[in-house]
Amino acid sequence: MSEPARTDASAPRYRWVVIAQLWLHQVLTLAAVSGLGVLLVGMQADLHFGTIEAGWLGAARTAGQFLTFPLSFLAVRLAPKRTYSTLVAAMAAAILAGGLAPGYWLLLGTQIAFSVALALSQVPATMLRVQWVPPREMARVWGIGNALHKGGMVSPG
Repeated sequence: MSEPARTDASAPRYRWVVIAQLWLHQVLTLAAVSGLGVLLVGMQADLHFGTIEAGWLGAARTAGQFLTFPLSFLAVRLAPKRTYSTLVAAMAAAILAGGLAPGYWLLLGTQIAFSVALALSQVPATMLRVQWVPPREMARVWGIGNALHKGGMVSPG
């Protein structure tokens, strides 16, 4: 089960390292998502698929957003650190498998898997923020996250 929220006295000084790691995760996943758009023309030539299939690849990035709500009921019952680590590993595996995909269908599957893991990782990430940041500093954490988001760097939080 998850730990209760930290008080000011129990919050370790290195909590900002943990929060920065969560933000870094967001920056790196944006790079992975943007990479598809940059490499799409080369992928079409290498894997021999057309414009409609390219559109499906782009749409696969949103599959996770549709599944996040129902899957979050399960995710909140799991240990957040372990769940988050597993989802980050799944995203890395999906990126590698997509880069080595010999055909279109495997590439589409890896994009859907990446999308689901990315969207679902926000649930344990939020739980980790609550565990590591005392309530008095939560507004600062969300404010910095929102500022980075407005700058186009990460999603809020």
